[in-house]
Amino acid sequence: MNTASLLNPLTGIGNYTYQVTKWINLSEPRHKYTYFYNGKFSNKLPGPIGLQDKSAFQTAKGLIDQVPLLSKYARSAWRLWRENWAIKFHVKKYDLYFEPNFLLIDVRARKKVATVHDFSFYLHPEWHLEGTVNYLCRIFFERIHQVDKIITVSKTIKKEVVDILQFNEEEVEVIYNGVNHDIFKQYPERELNKYCREKNLPENFILYVGSIEPRKNLMRLLESYEMLSNQLKRNVKLVLAGFKGWKNKQVMDKLTELGEDVSYYGYVSNYELACLYNLCTLFVYPSLYEGFGLPPLEAMACGAPALVSGIPVHKEIYGESALYFNPASAEEMSFVLQSALEDTDIRQELKRRGKEKAKEFSWEKSAMEHLRVFEKCF
Repeated sequence: MNTASLLNPLTGIGNYTYQVTKWINLSEPRHKYTYFYNGKFSNKLPGPIGLQDKSAFQTAKGLIDQVPLLSKYARSAWRLWRENWAIKFHVKKYDLYFEPNFLLIDVRARKKVATVHDFSFYLHPEWHLEGTVNYLCRIFFERIHQVDKIITVSKTIKKEVVDILQFNEEEVEVIYNGVNHDIFKQYPERELNKYCREKNLPENFILYVGSIEPRKNLMRLLESYEMLSNQLKRNVKLVLAGFKGWKNKQVMDKLTELGEDVSYYGYVSNYELACLYNLCTLFVYPSLYEGFGLPPLEAMACGAPALVSGIPVHKEIYGESALYFNPASAEEMSFVLQSALEDTDIRQELKRRGKEKAKEFSWEKSAMEHLRVFEKCF
């Protein structure tokens, strides 16, 4: 199993990789597992923050990170070179190679399975850095047809795999993501009040969680918040939490313009994320495109009423448990936000439906479905 995505900060694919590999290991200990991480093969699953050694790789990566122009394009090239060097001299052949991050490495295996999370880099290259798009397209399309099975995280992405890659439908399996119910749950009021005081959070706030990047549609979210009535904006603030991504200058400038009405907390731990979900008045997820869209599910598990963009994958996953809006219209987004903020009954019903929906998903269930796919390969 390639666990190279277990890097700080742990984002969507890294979280998926850790949860699935962890639960596979726990659920089926009879099999022998090897994990490839940081240029090394190991029988021990790395933790979600990665190995803590001070290898030459870490030193070189630190030097690369200090040079901005080099950093943008060199990190992927350096990592790929190091991985290829390690693999070149690794002669062991495995029964099955699982790639959770869709970019296959050259491992010798009887069967190969890869997860395809989405095609944003291919369908919308304008949302990404040019170097990233070139790298992903070259590696992905060169190697993806080596696999015996593809796993997708939604039916929406399965359709894209069939259309774009020309795989047969029976070669593609849909396995939904899960929720870590040990973390994403409702917390005692006393604990939440303490966190609220420590972080100086507003009493009422709309929450967005995710990276600051073009496909997350944050300019329209900020514009829609700006359109709310003055009375609502006095009483309800906007809080953003997540990794500072790329192509985000316009969004960051708008955040500054909106001043104290909007707070950006950056990347936060899962515990802090759960507290934010618990405390928010509304959770909003305005993405233009997703492969699954996990944050709304985590928010629902914590009892937050969720408002999400009406893109196909959100309707597939969330059904009647969320309130939808057109992500191309800041006016409609603002109208739906205002309607939900002014109607306690709507919020309570969304909370109830969301908690029930979240119970349908777990990482243990997801891992067992992965194991069944692996076994079907033989």
